Amino acid sequence: MSDTSKAIEKQTKETLKKYGLDQCNKVLELFEFAKSAEKVALDIGLNVSDVHDMLDAAIQTKMNSILPEIDQMMNDGQKPLRNCPESDCNGKLHGLVNANGSFFICDKCNATFKPVENNKH
Repeated sequence: MSDTSKAIEKQTKETLKKYGLDQCNKVLELFEFAKSAEKVALDIGLNVSDVHDMLDAAIQTKMNSILPEIDQMMNDGQKPLRNCPESDCNGKLHGLVNANGSFFICDKCNATFKPVENNKH
């Protein structure tokens, strides 16, 4: 891990300890709506630097939570692509990940599909 990564991880942990994940996520929601850290700072009564720290922590936490899915999809990328299950479509399914989770999209008809959860007993 690089020095920069270590510093980001340390700052994220400190911010989460100070404000909590729920509050950091709330600041991220407010920022997405307001599009201004200054406005969010005024709305919640903190300084802009604290708002930026909270935004960084919320984003870093989200990124860390989807990294395993990205790694899995990268590994799945080594395998042949699945055929689209839509009738009359000869497209292939490509895996994608966003903040809401992972899904597959067809390269021909653009249909989207959630991955099937494997139950491990």
